[in-house]
Amino acid sequence: MDPAGTVQENPKIESSVRKLGIPTVMDRVIQQAIRQIMGYAEQDDGLF
Repeated sequence: MDPAGTVQENPKIESSVRKLGIPTVMDRVIQQAIRQIMGYAEQDDGLF
């Protein structure tokens, strides 16, 4: 598993290339955990 994720190059209309970073599974797990923690804090304390 690549720790930096996968980079895909997508062509643009102006004949340049846009690099698109695709997150790894671990990135998605961490994002979901943070989202859940922030959601609980918002519901309980109204901090966010």
